[in-house]
Amino acid sequence: MFDTNVFGPLFVTQYFQTLLKSGGRVINISSSLGKISSQYSAYSPAYGISKTALNTVTLRLAHALKEKAVAVNSMCPGWVRTDMGGKNAPLPVEKGAETAVWLATEAPQELTGKFIKDKNEIEF
Repeated sequence: MFDTNVFGPLFVTQYFQTLLKSGGRVINISSSLGKISSQYSAYSPAYGISKTALNTVTLRLAHALKEKAVAVNSMCPGWVRTDMGGKNAPLPVEKGAETAVWLATEAPQELTGKFIKDKNEIEF
């Protein structure tokens, strides 16, 4: 779980760091289970802990890439009807992707080191 949710995004960003130019954006897909306040949830503790770690990676990368004017953020898509979310999830894939697309295309470049859901900042 950590390989996919933490080390993968970290290593990919580090590897391509030299290609990231001013105005670049890194968007990490997190989860509300990655919030510190969610750590008491009995639902998939390892998953939640890995997403909390990803949020910490987001903060560190945002700080490290700030001088290059690269925005780095985590986002929560919500409970989406995917193979993972299942058919009972309330959100269609398009709705789950809205915030990621917004972060990639329209969000202010100065928005960095944040946790975003539905195009709004939420607490880590």
